[in-house]
Amino acid sequence: IMNGYKYVPKILMEQKDVIGDWSEIAVLARTNAVLLSLKSSLYKHKIPCYFNGKDGIPREIKLMCEYLKLIVDTSDDKAFLKVINTPLRYIGKATLNKIEEKARRRKLPLFDAAMYAVYPKDRCYGNMIDFVEGIEHIRDYKYKNAASALRSLIKKMNIAKAIKDQNKGNEDAYLDAMDNIESMVEEAKEYTDIREFIS
Repeated sequence: IMNGYKYVPKILMEQKDVIGDWSEIAVLARTNAVLLSLKSSLYKHKIPCYFNGKDGIPREIKLMCEYLKLIVDTSDDKAFLKVINTPLRYIGKATLNKIEEKARRRKLPLFDAAMYAVYPKDRCYGNMIDFVEGIEHIRDYKYKNAASALRSLIKKMNIAKAIKDQNKGNEDAYLDAMDNIESMVEEAKEYTDIREFIS
């Protein structure tokens, strides 16, 4: 059923007395996209759940979440390091070391120090400007909901390229990953604030 995950919590709550213990229930999902939506829906309804597998979160969704964390808080150095080279921006270890050094000396987050560490002659200069300006643009723009911010993020940060690079030579995996991202965008329509969406 399309968007059937939305009905699962309602059905479970209606059957709670019959079920007895939540640990007696298993729900199977065919795709990661459905699994993610189901997970979110169960958490919203405070239904305890456990997901079999690594952590049930595909890497493209983790990537999107790291970008959103950085958009919400540019002082999140962990998020900065996870997204700075996805898609590939040719920001190598030497440049990252310079950024970290500038950040340490000036007592700045990595994001703020990034523009002090690169110069026009550097191969990554244009990519760094695009990255920093893209994040700032998304932060400054007033979106009607979290889904609009996600759409802007996908376009500005060239997420489709990042996903294609991650799934080189595997068109099905690429399409599945993009479906997962599209499901995330659909779910985000219910949230007016990015912070609330990623919390």
